[in-house]
Amino acid sequence: EVQEEAEDLKKELEKVEEAHERSLDKIQSLKGALKEAKDAHDAARGRAEELTEEVNALEEEAQDGEDAREKFRVEEEEKLKFERDRAYDLERQLEEARAQME
Repeated sequence: EVQEEAEDLKKELEKVEEAHERSLDKIQSLKGALKEAKDAHDAARGRAEELTEEVNALEEEAQDGEDAREKFRVEEEEKLKFERDRAYDLERQLEEARAQME
């Protein structure tokens, strides 16, 4: 009877050890999954930082383009005004020359 009890306890101990081994395996598996998730998160964070830098560079480039376009527009308006004033002056000089010829 003591031997049967000892064998039952031995079987019970084996079951507990097997459950313990399964738990250890599960813990190792979860640690691996956690490390993979952390690595993926770090990679995603790095990529997000790269994309943010790219967006900032593109926004700066776009602003530079807008600034250049505005500068060009102002310069063209100034040229047009100069040309218009010059044409007016030439017309006036032509009229004066005609008046003097008469």
